[in-house]
Amino acid sequence: MARVIAAFITAAAVLAAVATPAAAASTGPVSAGELTLVPAAGTTLSVDGIPYAGSMVVAADPGGGIDVVDRVSFEDYVDGIGEMPSSWPAAALQAQAVAARTYALWTVLTHPAGPGGGQICATDSCQVYFGLDKLESQDGAQWAAAVKATSGAVLQYQGRIIEALYGSSDGGQTVDGGVPWLPSVSDPQDSLSPEHNWTWSEPLSAMAGTLGVPAGQTLVSLVSSTTAIQETLGHGSGPSTSVSLTPGQFHSLVNARTPNPSGLDLPLPSYRYSVSTYGTTVKIAGMGDGNGYGMSQYGALGKAQAGWTAGQILADYYAGTVAGPLPANEMPATIGVTLHSGTGHAGISANGPVSIVDGRGTRLADVKSAAAWSATRGGAGVELSPSGAIAEVDPDIPVAAPVAPRAPGPTGAGSTVAAGRHHNAPPAPTTTRPAPAPAVSRPPAPTPSAVAAAETTARPKSGGIPWNVLIGTGVVIAGAAVIGHMFRRRRGERPAGQ
Repeated sequence: MARVIAAFITAAAVLAAVATPAAAASTGPVSAGELTLVPAAGTTLSVDGIPYAGSMVVAADPGGGIDVVDRVSFEDYVDGIGEMPSSWPAAALQAQAVAARTYALWTVLTHPAGPGGGQICATDSCQVYFGLDKLESQDGAQWAAAVKATSGAVLQYQGRIIEALYGSSDGGQTVDGGVPWLPSVSDPQDSLSPEHNWTWSEPLSAMAGTLGVPAGQTLVSLVSSTTAIQETLGHGSGPSTSVSLTPGQFHSLVNARTPNPSGLDLPLPSYRYSVSTYGTTVKIAGMGDGNGYGMSQYGALGKAQAGWTAGQILADYYAGTVAGPLPANEMPATIGVTLHSGTGHAGISANGPVSIVDGRGTRLADVKSAAAWSATRGGAGVELSPSGAIAEVDPDIPVAAPVAPRAPGPTGAGSTVAAGRHHNAPPAPTTTRPAPAPAVSRPPAPTPSAVAAAETTARPKSGGIPWNVLIGTGVVIAGAAVIGHMFRRRRGERPAGQ
């Protein structure tokens, strides 16, 4: 109800502010350095058929193509997070909502905005964002309830927002993140994960092709150590030679060139694996799925099923943190979610009235009925070309929300927390881990395709524990850390500074 009332108040304010209609009606292409579609009250915008809350910004990408950014309220953004199945217990869902909200806020406060005001991506390279489809999916109401129950709550360590990393599965032990709030802890409840422990084998001859062993040479053995993957290569009657790959290089090559083994969503779903050779066969054994830091989603599921509250779950993964909402003037009202980056084209549609404004907030057109556009580069920067007939301009359409001011980044003068304590992130972790694959001195691996964001098998959720029970007067979360990451999130990502 509060959101509905706020929407009507905002609509009235904008209507009063925009007293001058667009100079002329235009049913043709609209072009500017940047364009924003602002929906009227009750209108929903969709991008490539997926509905989203908020306004839609189209901006030129420096590398070519366009960026499409959903400028949405922070809580509506959390409503659209697709990192955990909505059918899971409420306690797990509530813990996920707090972790996701915290990670998003940390990202906003520590990274400058990109084209169109984009502050966080919509894939598992950041956090999977489904928009309104999340709430409309099966059991979506349960996720919405978890978000509402934890409204505004984030994790802080000694007064600073933490980088709340999390993942699908930690294999029973989280990775030490090198900061007090990300210790390594035992996580027996992670055993529910199908990727808690995993193993698969492949002939040396097939692995030779994966690793790009040159013609005329044979892969004799492949063995891992703590710092490298060692290849032994045969040269006919001549002496053998050795080639070393970093764990990161091996990880990238195998994931790019090897079909997924049965039961795994990637050949190497985590960085914690070992490689050995038995005769003419390579055996790879590993644990977990994801980055290994912070909350394990399957661990959270197991804990919720065992009766743990959301507060207890978070305490076990993020040591010494305090869960609770920030003062209203310190929490950003909106967030820019980059739905497309550098794409050549995007289809945008509205199911009702919408205004189109440029990067300075000048209204270029007001459309009074449902319409669709093709967004591309063109004209003065980006262009919206109508798909079919567009109803004539109606200058009296009330706009649902003003175009949100561009977030200047964590230290900009206009930042909502520019002078606050929260934008000053904790000291960088010191953990060392293999970096994602540098180039190998062989034919480079093809770039792996982005992990599909359409994660229809959501994640956790449990019974409904009142959020005031979790937060109370400021529950101090003293626990440990676990691994994992949303069914596929930010594979191999390390805490900032690593």
